[in-house]
Amino acid sequence: MCTKQERDRKVPEERKKDRDRNTAFGIFLHAGSQKRGIQTGKKELEELGVEVIVKENTSVREEDQLRAIDELVKEGIQGLALMPVDTEGVREKLNWLVNEKKIPVVTFNSDIVGTKRCCFVGMDNKLSGQTAAGLFGMMTRGVGKILVITGYFQQYAE
Repeated sequence: MCTKQERDRKVPEERKKDRDRNTAFGIFLHAGSQKRGIQTGKKELEELGVEVIVKENTSVREEDQLRAIDELVKEGIQGLALMPVDTEGVREKLNWLVNEKKIPVVTFNSDIVGTKRCCFVGMDNKLSGQTAAGLFGMMTRGVGKILVITGYFQQYAE
């Protein structure tokens, strides 16, 4: 989680002057994922005067995510939360947002290594896999065949 000092350090002077006005926060997510929680959070933030712009996409293609990020930047976002596609293009775009545009970035559900993102929100996939394996071991008493099906292979989480 970003501390107040980290947030203030990352916010350029011209944006600090705008704090009395509404803040725009962009969220990019894959269609259907976390929608109810995002809508609840959006409503709560809008009651506090924060504009929340949600972009949904049905694909996990790099070019779609880059286009959506560009659209959100054009709409004047001051923060971005997304489930990143782990590609070099997205990595470079997120670092550009943080370094050049001074827009803080939060990743959720999937992470992307090598970025200056503020934080990752999500589960520890390695630990959850170990827990699932342990439970299957107990249920099968160590005998049997288990089929493991995963999401797309370029998805990373802490």
